[in-house]
Amino acid sequence: YKRDNGLDFTTKSSNPNLQFGPGSVVECDTIGDRITFIDQDGNEHSAVLFTAVLKYSGYTFVYAMPCSTSEQWSYAIIKMCKFYGGTPEVFRTDNDSAIAIHGNKKLGTKTRIKPDMQAVINHYNMVVDLCPPRRPEIKGSNERTNRTLQQELFADPKYQITGYRFNSYDELNEAIAQDLLRFNNKPRKGNQLSRFAAFEKVEKEHLKDLPLFDPIYKKLFTKTVGKDGYITFNSHHYQVGTSYAEKEVAVEDYLGEKLRLFDSKTLD
Repeated sequence: YKRDNGLDFTTKSSNPNLQFGPGSVVECDTIGDRITFIDQDGNEHSAVLFTAVLKYSGYTFVYAMPCSTSEQWSYAIIKMCKFYGGTPEVFRTDNDSAIAIHGNKKLGTKTRIKPDMQAVINHYNMVVDLCPPRRPEIKGSNERTNRTLQQELFADPKYQITGYRFNSYDELNEAIAQDLLRFNNKPRKGNQLSRFAAFEKVEKEHLKDLPLFDPIYKKLFTKTVGKDGYITFNSHHYQVGTSYAEKEVAVEDYLGEKLRLFDSKTLD
């Protein structure tokens, strides 16, 4: 599996479900059920919980998003990298349709992450690893942690009485951060180090340094150039050139003034 996906350089174990070495992989997903909270005016809001787990130490990050889109995932990845203070080699996640473009066997294309999210991941110099369909064990660390988080987050009895009452997503994330601090510092079975202690003692120094600046999110769309060398975007036709005929490109609407085109795979 690792060889076929170009991940040999992270090899620490012959089984991809076992722990890799420090700083090698972060596994990401969302906890299945949305949570609903109520603000001071009685309005209901729903949130999706993005979760990230460093495979070696188990150090966990959770961030509440308004919805699960490539844009929201991109913001969550930026938050995640700042939380860890560095980046691992590989970013592993499901091939969910909200964040991935599914391949077509007839056209010979492979499933890949959406270009706007890929641009953010490239900024942090990580390699994307999309899990195969119906193979949750490939990111088993995240799956197990999510099950535990469903019991650990919002475990305070007050939530049983008042429900989830927050006035904003920022306030919700502040509450999550408090529970997460306790979760990451909790001793594990068999007298193992806590997630945070294992991260601080071993894994932290193996992460790659963060870039000087955070990435600026850009909404990118994928388009296939027609045989005549044109693409259609927002009901208008634009000439790309016949040399790109029948090729896929990533398109950025730059300030509503012009289009920027990139290779959909390399984003060059």
